[in-house]
Amino acid sequence: RSGELTEYTFYCDDPEGDNVSYYIKWESSCPTVYGPFESSVSTPLSYLWGKSGFYTISFKAVDTYAAESEIVYFDIVMPMKNNERYISFLNYVFDIFYEK
Repeated sequence: RSGELTEYTFYCDDPEGDNVSYYIKWESSCPTVYGPFESSVSTPLSYLWGKSGFYTISFKAVDTYAAESEIVYFDIVMPMKNNERYISFLNYVFDIFYEK
């Protein structure tokens, strides 16, 4: 849920067994670099989503010799926190009774 850390597991199997760093673009920001990590080892990484919505994560791995993987895209749906639903409902009710 938005406002909570969400864990994702990343994995890269480098053909030469070189260590890899992960370039992850979580939202519309610049990619964040994580690593280096051992090749062929699942790596859990967490991200704190600021608000609910639909997102696309982009991910690529780069080994210690600068060889890059293809970019992979993941579509994410981040649901609302319960209090966000409540606030949205209150805004809806407010708009009904106090139209501009």
